Amino acid sequence: MKRDRKRERGLAGEGAEGDGTGEPADASPTSQEATLAALAALHDSFEGGSLEFEDFEAAKAELIGRLRVE
Repeated sequence: MKRDRKRERGLAGEGAEGDGTGEPADASPTSQEATLAALAALHDSFEGGSLEFEDFEAAKAELIGRLRVE
């Protein structure tokens, strides 16, 4: 569907998959900042009405999963 393609475009290049250890592949400060910026942009898109709730929740969960919490 169109919304799925939009979501995939929005998430493309926003970081790498983990290596199976449960940790993001790149948890550098720059990567963390990029993920936080992507979360902010995702919230803006949702609040602006250009993103369905289900797509927002799925993308948010994926981005949050990339964050490294110490």
